[in-house]
Amino acid sequence: MNVLITGGTGTLGRELIHQYGDHDLTILSRNETKQLEIREKFPDHSIRFISGDISCPFAVQKATLGQDLIFHCAANKHVDLAESAPYETTKVNVIGSKNVIDAALRNKVKRVVGISTDKACNPINVYGVSKRLMEKMFIEADLHNKNTDFYIVRYGNVLHSAGSVTTKWKELVSKTSAQRIKVTNTTMRRFYFTVHDAVRLIQFTLDNQLHGKIVMDMMKSLTLKQLADQFCKVFGCQQEVIDVRPGEKQAEQLIADYEVPFTYQSLNDDYMMIDEQDCGLPGWRKRHSEYNTINCDDFNDQEIYDMVHWACL
Repeated sequence: MNVLITGGTGTLGRELIHQYGDHDLTILSRNETKQLEIREKFPDHSIRFISGDISCPFAVQKATLGQDLIFHCAANKHVDLAESAPYETTKVNVIGSKNVIDAALRNKVKRVVGISTDKACNPINVYGVSKRLMEKMFIEADLHNKNTDFYIVRYGNVLHSAGSVTTKWKELVSKTSAQRIKVTNTTMRRFYFTVHDAVRLIQFTLDNQLHGKIVMDMMKSLTLKQLADQFCKVFGCQQEVIDVRPGEKQAEQLIADYEVPFTYQSLNDDYMMIDEQDCGLPGWRKRHSEYNTINCDDFNDQEIYDMVHWACL
């Protein structure tokens, strides 16, 4: 099977390389340095690298030709940077996603998976709006073609992914020997899971052919103070509270109130699904409430400590 990973040099892309290493892989990425790192890290894998940006239709068309499965991971992901660069964020996250859709349809790719975010639920910032548009475009594309299935997964933070808060904290204490980490608003609540959980969610969505829908994990949440406390236990540092960044929410959502009428929950309570066509599927029941970082299950301190210890050391 031929597999394309856009933005394949990131945290999720690298984990997908692990999972799909026995297939013929293509990585479309604008970061040549990380491409070289991956080439060295996976010397035994069949990987073709294409240096390019998804906002360039030619690069996407070139990368998409002959593919059976696309993981669309490429995006501008930083909330504060997106707030100050809405044009660039739109070019990559919206126009770039449209380029992936157009090329997949043109080349009759069988399956395309779009990676979304909890920021797309009731979006208040540029990044969230751009990802919500990606979701809607994938749903429309799936509905109006017969050759390509478009899948969407929506989730919160991936612990210790590139650019994440724990990654920044670790760089701060290990490279600069700083004794303090910077924490924004300690009462903010965020969804978290590991990159392995993200891949498990993607594989569940593909295995159950849930195309044209938005599929989510029943994620747990924590406060930034809880995360910082356990990080400080692992690394022996202290905390400094700083101002909230532009575009940040106090709490996050995976399902908004306006999505509840089209939302289902798996019978084993592991997954949720938004089906805007409201078809209903065996093994799923109607959900009657939104899902946010306030009403979901919380991580306990030991779970957070174990996650931080596993991901950061």
